[in-house]
Amino acid sequence: MVQTMICRPFITLKNGKVLYANKYGKKSFCFYVEEVRPRKTKDSSNDESFGETIK
Repeated sequence: MVQTMICRPFITLKNGKVLYANKYGKKSFCFYVEEVRPRKTKDSSNDESFGETIK
């Protein structure tokens, strides 16, 4: 089992509340995860279904 530490400037709780690290005197929240997901990109040109028409 490989764990990776990731750090984020904010976290979102299950109830939808967003906690910002700078409000707690920190630069980021760091935690371990089992699996690292790729980051979402704002560029949608890689999406093959983009602009497809449905008949």
